[in-house]
Amino acid sequence: TREEIKTQYQKAEKQKGIWKDISKSEGCVSKSYLYLYPPGIPFLVPGERIEKTHLLFVEDCQRKGLKISGLRDGKIEVVCQML
Repeated sequence: TREEIKTQYQKAEKQKGIWKDISKSEGCVSKSYLYLYPPGIPFLVPGERIEKTHLLFVEDCQRKGLKISGLRDGKIEVVCQML
């Protein structure tokens, strides 16, 4: 729900993030926005738990040669252990 994401974001915001390979980030909480440009609409937002569907979408986009904004050298900033 929206409230859960807001709460997760607030918790994640207070913690130090690490840059982790996107393919190994399932289950972590994102500290980054990931989006395709164009159109620029995020498909992953800070505070959202990274799920297998996100990873499959990223793989598909990369296979098609699409640029995903929010990644650095294939890594995403995450929090893997929420307090």
